[in-house]
Amino acid sequence: MWVMYKAESGLWQLLEPLHVAMAEAGEARPSAEHGTPDGQVASVEYRPRFVFNGDHVWAMHSSDEGSTLQQLVYKSWQRINPKFAGFVHQNIINTALTGLAPQEMVHSLNRHFAFGWSRGVIPVVEDVDNFVIKGYDPRDHFDNGFIAEGWQRVAERLLAFRKNNLDFDSFALAAHGIADFYAHSSYGHFAALSGNAFALYDPAKPQGLGMEVPSYAAGSSFDLSRSGRLPPNTHVFHGDRNSIPGLWAGQLVSGRYAQPGDSQSILEAPTTIPAELRNRSDFWQRGSLPHHNTMAVDQPDLAKGHLLYRAASSGGTDRLAYANQFAWRFQSAIQHIQKAYKDNRAAH
Repeated sequence: MWVMYKAESGLWQLLEPLHVAMAEAGEARPSAEHGTPDGQVASVEYRPRFVFNGDHVWAMHSSDEGSTLQQLVYKSWQRINPKFAGFVHQNIINTALTGLAPQEMVHSLNRHFAFGWSRGVIPVVEDVDNFVIKGYDPRDHFDNGFIAEGWQRVAERLLAFRKNNLDFDSFALAAHGIADFYAHSSYGHFAALSGNAFALYDPAKPQGLGMEVPSYAAGSSFDLSRSGRLPPNTHVFHGDRNSIPGLWAGQLVSGRYAQPGDSQSILEAPTTIPAELRNRSDFWQRGSLPHHNTMAVDQPDLAKGHLLYRAASSGGTDRLAYANQFAWRFQSAIQHIQKAYKDNRAAH
């Protein structure tokens, strides 16, 4: 076993102090100063097979015996599958704050991201998305229609950062929430476009930004009625599906996740919503929401199971094209995080 450190660049560095290996059998022991008797210093190479830290454990597999350690690590740990959108979140954070915030802060925020292991792929996972260890609260991610509650959490965390600009962790959680709002909610479906992004959402004036009044009626482009392709969770919602558009008329929605009887993945199955939210009198209504996977736009490519947008595009202004939605939401998150940093750093 030996110690490694994941630098802010995302690459791992060896901390083992040994720099030379034992000489071939029968030769004198080499030294760092003099090498082997013939003047050649034998090299040493570490080949990790299993790696773990405080949050994750994963395996290393490579058939390339000619690789150096650095090449092995780079090839094996850079095949990023953004299944949990961690890579996207990290890209947003770095794009938004590099050159704007102190490098110390950017480094600190990058430490919230780690490599995970899932079915042979190695996704980047942000710690707040590690539900096994950190637990799950939909208010942190704007899931299950908790839009106002999500913005309340963002506001609390930005206030903590405003009071102490060294509280990088609070800003990291706020930034994650902001990015999730654009990725998970229906705001991008109805928001006004401003250049290559949406007009930034203001929770204090939600209807004052040129946003189209949200409608989920039959025949609309976000149809939640029986004629639409976005089915409810009938384990929680027991009403008439044609009544769903009226439940959410004029409101922003987000996808359901971790609701009872509704798992769509091996990772969602053990995840639960806090009891204080499940026991709310309006929780039944949240069962009428589409599943997160069917409407969220949180990775560059159209994922299997996504139903709201399509791969084909009729042009750069096609609001139903997945690629356009991802690009606009990505830029909106960057701009909103930059604004949040400037607004709350300016207090000092």
